[in-house]
Amino acid sequence: MMLDERPTFSISEPTNLVILGSAGALAQTKLRPALGRLQPPAGPVNVLPVDRRAQPSGWRAWGAEVIRWIREHSRRQSQQQQTNLLTDNQLRTGGGAATDDILKNYDWGGALGDLQLSDTYYRLADAIEKNKEASNQPTYFYAAIPPALQPVIIHNLSTGPLRKIATKSRLVLEKPLGSDLKSAKFLLDILNSYEKHYEFGKAQIVLIDHYLYKPLFEQWIMLAACAQNVEMWDGRQITSIEVTVIEKDGIGKEPATYEQLGALGDMIQSHLLKLLSATIAHVEIGEQGIDWEMHDKVGVKTLNNLNVSDKGDIIIAQYDNAEISEECETYVELILHSNDGDWKDVPFILRTGKMFAERYAEIKVNLTDGSVAIFSIQPDPEIIIESKGPQGQSLINFLEEIANTAVHLSIILEKTNTAKLKDTREAEQITSREHDMILSELINHGMPNRKISCEWAIRAWAIIETVRSYKKNGSIKMQKYRPGSPILPSQDCET
Repeated sequence: MMLDERPTFSISEPTNLVILGSAGALAQTKLRPALGRLQPPAGPVNVLPVDRRAQPSGWRAWGAEVIRWIREHSRRQSQQQQTNLLTDNQLRTGGGAATDDILKNYDWGGALGDLQLSDTYYRLADAIEKNKEASNQPTYFYAAIPPALQPVIIHNLSTGPLRKIATKSRLVLEKPLGSDLKSAKFLLDILNSYEKHYEFGKAQIVLIDHYLYKPLFEQWIMLAACAQNVEMWDGRQITSIEVTVIEKDGIGKEPATYEQLGALGDMIQSHLLKLLSATIAHVEIGEQGIDWEMHDKVGVKTLNNLNVSDKGDIIIAQYDNAEISEECETYVELILHSNDGDWKDVPFILRTGKMFAERYAEIKVNLTDGSVAIFSIQPDPEIIIESKGPQGQSLINFLEEIANTAVHLSIILEKTNTAKLKDTREAEQITSREHDMILSELINHGMPNRKISCEWAIRAWAIIETVRSYKKNGSIKMQKYRPGSPILPSQDCET
């Protein structure tokens, strides 16, 4: 399956999909729409939303929202006709018989409760066992939860009533493993211990980063690999690499969760370090495409070589009137260096923040001949080469070869020195589809392809721990910036 294809379920046996934290922002804004967009499976999926904030009838409302998404996004006219018969009141209350008819391939369980209470897991086990068809099939727990709940869930899945289905289970963690280096190591110790004494351990844990499923991400790695093969993608040919993710939104409706992580833990530890390591790690592309497991292993070695050498390489800031503690940063900019001889003296600049005038994300590679390679992640996915010399022209040639790997890829040449790789399909088909792919791979194959190892997560936290140590001892000062500012704090910051 190509990265940007519209995924579909193709399972033939019943499956349990348990959404832990179904009332949270991740489940509401990402997982529920993804379920609505995906084609129904051949066999029923037993969906069990679990959250203490939901009402006893909340599972029906959850299913009704999926109906809404099917109505808005489905390409199948027959389903659209059926869902259009539902009134807004039916959608709000669960849709009655009409909802049941539309969701006949989705069995919406009602095992609700507080994830910190053991009774919840007994109710969940009962709900799974009641579905006779699905009780002997794999169960996938998707943890859309803050890091603080991770050890509680791992403990209950390992030692509680769900233990008997442990070998057929997977626990998907999208948030960072832990909230710092200490908690991440503690979780890893727990998993290693449980793996020895119980049947649920590290092998059942799946760490994911949805940024690895962004449109054109695979093509960006292919471009880097092509350049590496001709020794054109290292410190001798590149002067700097910048990874930037800037958001218009603030911290959202869950400030307590954000406060556990800050911008360092929420974005740098996961998304930005993963984007950087993917860009500079040397990975061969085989006939079957990218070996994602090897990609992760090489990424661990890449992180082992990264370091923060000076407090002057760190900027932290918080936007005015943020409803969090004054010590929690909402903007970070830091410069990393590598001990790897191939990348000696090349600065890696990471920057991320919330509450700015524009929303954009990109990786920018500056070459020694003045050429620039840019992976624009959002708002419009595209890979851009601005050539100023022979290095840039070589990258354009590679980009033309990559454009021929899929019918929906097209390269646009502007003047004689700029090339853009784009996806020619409609925007609705290629954007916001990361969780469609993750759910499809999880249920079809039992494991998302682009998973992250616990070792990678631990090493990423070690880098963050160094930055936090400068912050803790007062070596770097928290700056302030205005919400909606078009200027990054590194450019103009109120002190």
